[in-house]
Amino acid sequence: MLHYYLQLLSTLLFICSPMTKGDSSGGDGGNVGMPGGRVPQDVNKEDIKELATKGLAKINHQSNSAHHFGLAKIEKAESQVVSGVLYTLTLRVGKTDCLKTQVNSDNLSECNKYTGDLDNTEIYTVEIWLQPWKNFEQVTITKGQKEE
Repeated sequence: MLHYYLQLLSTLLFICSPMTKGDSSGGDGGNVGMPGGRVPQDVNKEDIKELATKGLAKINHQSNSAHHFGLAKIEKAESQVVSGVLYTLTLRVGKTDCLKTQVNSDNLSECNKYTGDLDNTEIYTVEIWLQPWKNFEQVTITKGQKEE
């Protein structure tokens, strides 16, 4: 009987251990957190950079500025499984020298990078909700850093 309980206990520990242990350094493969919770993402990964570019496009579309904003830095990136994946990015952006009236889609990539002083930048929170099986993507931007 004791052997049965020990085997049951070891099985439960094995099943539950991935939910409680994880590498929060942002590396691959070790980021396991609470199910449905936010998981830190590496801001240098290509897919995160692509999401930041989508967020930047939305910021520029909604901005009343005569100039395009460029990405200065991806401050933070997280993902959360919620009927798909919700990515939350904190972006630092700054105004470029590119006027919206003089730039088209062919040369827009020249304006996506901000190289000026970080003191002249603004923080935006970008949420991108993806449901690939529905071909659904929703991008929401908020000026400032979102409260945790």
